[in-house]
Amino acid sequence: MYTKHKLTALYLALMITVSALGSCSADNTEDSPAADTTTATTEESSETEISDHLPEVQYDGYEFRLFLREGSNGTRGASMYAEEMTGDLLNDIVYNRNLAIEDRFNITFQCIYSGDNGFGADCVPALIAGDDAYDLLAPHGRNAFDIALQGLAYEWNNLPYVDLSREWWDANINDSFTIHGKLYTTTGDICYNSLGSAACLFFNKTLFDDYNMEYPYQSVIEGTWTWDKWETIIEETTVDLNGDGVMNWENDRLGYATSVWGGPINMQFAAGLSIITVTNGVPEISFMNERTVDVFQRYFKQLEKGVNIDISQDEAFMKGNVVFLDTRIYKAISFREMEDDFGIIPFPKYSEEMAYRTSVDGAVNLFLVPITVSDPERNSIIVEGMASESYRTTMPQYYEIVLKSKHVRDQESAQVIDIIRNNRVFDFGYYNHSIGLDSIPVELYQKYGNADNVTSYYESIKNTAAAQLDELMEKFHKISELQTEVLSQNG
Repeated sequence: MYTKHKLTALYLALMITVSALGSCSADNTEDSPAADTTTATTEESSETEISDHLPEVQYDGYEFRLFLREGSNGTRGASMYAEEMTGDLLNDIVYNRNLAIEDRFNITFQCIYSGDNGFGADCVPALIAGDDAYDLLAPHGRNAFDIALQGLAYEWNNLPYVDLSREWWDANINDSFTIHGKLYTTTGDICYNSLGSAACLFFNKTLFDDYNMEYPYQSVIEGTWTWDKWETIIEETTVDLNGDGVMNWENDRLGYATSVWGGPINMQFAAGLSIITVTNGVPEISFMNERTVDVFQRYFKQLEKGVNIDISQDEAFMKGNVVFLDTRIYKAISFREMEDDFGIIPFPKYSEEMAYRTSVDGAVNLFLVPITVSDPERNSIIVEGMASESYRTTMPQYYEIVLKSKHVRDQESAQVIDIIRNNRVFDFGYYNHSIGLDSIPVELYQKYGNADNVTSYYESIKNTAAAQLDELMEKFHKISELQTEVLSQNG
């Protein structure tokens, strides 16, 4: 473990390094009870159950402290902690997962909620002070690297019982976030909002029936669900119903509706674009390529401020006034009282030969293990146990019951959710907002209302972004060197 003295030395060394490099910070800006260390491993309870092969240990009532953001409807902290059984399915599957871990390791969970309006940065002062105040952090996804790059998080590969190759950890995020062999933040089945925060399109089945259109499911499954097909449907179904010559979401029919931080972000990843590509642990800015201008300009032609963006898009969809709603999977819960039936599909491919790609909302829980934990071995056993238990119980219930039965109105959507889940994208450049390339589509919309200036806008910021990325890499290297040194001294 890290003592306060060693942690303070590590942090001061990092701050000296950061000062020398220049700032690239974000705007958001008693020993444990001894374990009964049995050498036996957990046996599979049945031939089909997948075991995590963790040691059978008991921690004498240790209080495992979760640092979470407050949230409801299965977002933020609600997807990780439940105080009691309430009869609500989402609440109860989390409660049961945690209860299983408490019983297995003889621990209790304590939830400590962040008080900084949803970013989760207020854990930092205690960590800097070297206080063993938390066991697992779940800040806003786009704040996780800000914490990690202060040297305040364990490198996941240094946690002895965490096996990142197992099914319950997301290989896509680990590949995207591992820089020169070091991974400081991740997610997976440990939290079901890693799936719930994935982007998707809801489509109104009643409106499809009115137009005698085939639901897009088969096209999605066959790999032929493309922007061409999507745009054709939008054009055919956008109608000035009252004939007043003015389109609005309250009185007319919209083929497509989105939010400022929804579609403009989702479309670039769905179309095969990336902000930063990580290859063999080396990040490289890849925002501008031969398709970027065409993708941006083509998408922005679908937007009309106050008509299908910058509106109450959820309300419009609920009223039956929208054919396609750009949203997140977890939002299906919000439409449980909707009169019309609806389905879930991924954002379309840009062309057939491409793969589907699904962005994951920046507000997703990303997880860090604080550098201050007093017993990394104990911590790694409990965290790995939480992830594997979620894989075996929580995720199947969320996936099979919540998504496929309770809120989504058909089995085809369930099949399509498999496609969404298997094609999630965690872009290093999107989650590292200090680089300055994460919100280009939003900035273009807010400044110009179109994408005509995408090339000149990118040219105006690319050198600064490249410098910021270089500084970020220097931080990664320094953190790695210092943590390796402290770990070797710790023996």
